Amino acid sequence: MISIASTKLFKLLGIFRRFLIWPSSMIWPDNLPYIAFLRTLHDSAVDGPPVTKNIRCCPLSRLQFLVVVSIGQFVYQWLPDFITPVLKAFSWMCMIHPQNRLLAQLTSANTFSIFGSMQLDWLSLIGYLYSPFIVPRWAQVNMFIGFILIAWLCGPLIFYMNLWDVNKLSIRDSVPHTSDGNPLDLFSLISNLNSTEGAFEQYEISSTTEIRFSTVTILYYATSFAILPALVTHTLLYHGRSIVQQCQTSLSNRTNDIHCKLMNAYPETPEYWFTILFIISFLCFTLVCHFGQLLSWYLTILAIVLAFVFILPCGIATALTTQNMNDLLIVNVVLGGLLRHGDPIGFGTFTLIITITQIQTLYFLQLLKLSHYMKIPPRAIFITVIPSAIISSIVTYVTSDYVLENIKDICTAANSDWMCSATAAIFVDSVFWSSVGKYFLS
Repeated sequence: MISIASTKLFKLLGIFRRFLIWPSSMIWPDNLPYIAFLRTLHDSAVDGPPVTKNIRCCPLSRLQFLVVVSIGQFVYQWLPDFITPVLKAFSWMCMIHPQNRLLAQLTSANTFSIFGSMQLDWLSLIGYLYSPFIVPRWAQVNMFIGFILIAWLCGPLIFYMNLWDVNKLSIRDSVPHTSDGNPLDLFSLISNLNSTEGAFEQYEISSTTEIRFSTVTILYYATSFAILPALVTHTLLYHGRSIVQQCQTSLSNRTNDIHCKLMNAYPETPEYWFTILFIISFLCFTLVCHFGQLLSWYLTILAIVLAFVFILPCGIATALTTQNMNDLLIVNVVLGGLLRHGDPIGFGTFTLIITITQIQTLYFLQLLKLSHYMKIPPRAIFITVIPSAIISSIVTYVTSDYVLENIKDICTAANSDWMCSATAAIFVDSVFWSSVGKYFLS
């Protein structure tokens, strides 16, 4: 009876895993440059005809072209990073009439940037939307149309119609403000949180307090709240039938893909390998969160369940468009604010568990797809990734601890070299949304 039950359990886990890894059967365009790069380095067959055959004076092979481009990128990157940072983004139209306030608001790099900003830094250009050489053309068209409608049309309308008194604030400002235009003192909300029981409540944001956001922040929250319902609806309507079929199909039964035929020669990674790894990882961080007083064990379980539920729609979007859809703001803010009201540390832990779980899962799926293209055995990928993840976690923790302990005024305005903008954004979200969470349903 035990053997029958265990067999059924592993069969169920196998169906569940195929359900979760269905995005790995898609293209994943961001893997293609890695494949070209690895083939250029290791496959002598591709280092034949010159890739610059139209340039008669200097025909270069793929490897030679890679070396030339890499050296050029290394040399040029000193300009925007250290020598002339203005090359990252500058508003050339503002130079026509520097005193024109309206022109600056519409064309400046720090405002709406309507046909007025120029970027000469490739890393800055692809920082959010990835390389245009990787993103499919149809996805670029969709993003461009959405950007025009939201950033160039809705943004100026909200600002110049002065909806919600946005004129009292700068166009781009991530810190919430009060109704009189002053920044909300987030530090006062947590100043005595650890020293006095219930101190957070005496500083908490009241339901009658009027909070103001900048125009760009309003657009960010509006689009972020709309992403998840749109993803779920799109997944059910466009991929629902395929998902059901995928759960009923094994790798060996898929005959319409030449990569599957070739990969079928390798044994698949056993289900119990993933099961054991998940149980060990889950127990470890659940105990750390619970006994470290970061988050209760039952909320940790809830965060993992939510991450698994939304992996599929987010994974499909990432696998097709290369765009990161892991910022489930509506889930993080609403549930985190309701469940961990008055606890910014717990709120931040809850939301980060959901986000990081999805990021790491989708990254592993991307590696599986890369191994699929490169014909690397699945077990070799598993055995390689796990020690690498453990080592990188240890190195990251030790490095972070050393930096925090030895760099003076880190993550403060007093040290401009270590501003920690990403950490500051997490701090703002954790303190603000955990203090207003209980008013979502009121």
